[in-house]
Amino acid sequence: MKLAFWKKRSGTKVALEAASPARTSSPAPTLPPALGKWLLLGLLSFVVGLIIFVPARLFESIVNRALAPQAQVQIGAGTLWSGRAVLQLSAVSVDGAGNTAIPFTWRFDALALLRLRLGVAVESASPALTGTARIGLGVRTIAIRDANLRIDARLIAAFNSLLNLVGPSGTLQIDTANGDALTTTYQGVPVGNSQLKVRVANIMLRSIAPRVLGSYEIDIGMRDAAAEYRIAQASGPLKLEGGGNLRWSTPNQFTYRGVASATAADAEILAPLRAFGQPAGDGRLQINFQTGW
Repeated sequence: MKLAFWKKRSGTKVALEAASPARTSSPAPTLPPALGKWLLLGLLSFVVGLIIFVPARLFESIVNRALAPQAQVQIGAGTLWSGRAVLQLSAVSVDGAGNTAIPFTWRFDALALLRLRLGVAVESASPALTGTARIGLGVRTIAIRDANLRIDARLIAAFNSLLNLVGPSGTLQIDTANGDALTTTYQGVPVGNSQLKVRVANIMLRSIAPRVLGSYEIDIGMRDAAAEYRIAQASGPLKLEGGGNLRWSTPNQFTYRGVASATAADAEILAPLRAFGQPAGDGRLQINFQTGW
């Protein structure tokens, strides 16, 4: 930078230039590499210590605020690293005998930290819910991965008024695709995209027939607050083909478009479904059903 001074001499102006001293910026202070490594190691040790030694019961109230009012958790012995607890459902029987408790165990899942979630691998062996899954707890949502769960159909019906009307019984086997995650809010509303494989075994719907209808394999694609499903395989007295969608919005909506059929020996099982379909020439029913709630 130059500074110019003007001096009047013999009717002219002469510029006198003086070089200003150059300014040099001092480098920002940095930590010695060795000290930075020790600080990082100390931070990691502190986090690991919290996970291993902090009692999980300290977080019980936080979890229960997120689950209310559908359920509450009663944490027994254990830390964030591993432990056991009981999921207490609100006014829902999980076995038809008034039992509302689902015991489970957990262990810390470090991989969930890469997705900015507090993760645990859970396992349950109750009559209503058996299997394993990896659960990642976020600020507003829960992500379920690597699920291999067998669920009593009555447990799902307890949380859905429409399913509760038809009175289902039987079992559902739910598996998530490898690397995929089922993401829901803490109130159970699905969000995001995922793929599920559901196997329904020995299903019975009290409002249709007091007998087992069959077993079905269903492919489900979750898209935010909606799901599209397709019946991939059916066996048993009632054969079903086709699919539809289920929407969690206002109002909620369920649709099914497909074909129902039965053998001559089980033809009476189609009688309750004639209200929802049109008979085809080969004895099957063409069904186009839609309802909301």
